[in-house]
Amino acid sequence: MTFVHNNIGVVLCQDCLCVRPFSDARHMAEERCECGGEFCGCLHCECGVAMLRGGIRSGLALDLEDPADLAFWCEETGTRAPPEPTASRHHPTTLF
Repeated sequence: MTFVHNNIGVVLCQDCLCVRPFSDARHMAEERCECGGEFCGCLHCECGVAMLRGGIRSGLALDLEDPADLAFWCEETGTRAPPEPTASRHHPTTLF
């Protein structure tokens, strides 16, 4: 049985605020975020995602218990720092 609790088909991490596609496993806390947080796809979280996507960066407006620095929020990483670029596998050639 699939639980569809929202109209936009996403879940919101309750720790870092990243957004992922909705799945039963994520919504039922069987699959966790990369940061270890639980996902939620309830109507309240759907509204939070819509507000974040709309540019709202106020912890008070988003009703956050522990307002994080939302200035650099993005869907992929939430409030976590973006991943470091991977090191190039190209090694310069030394000429003698």
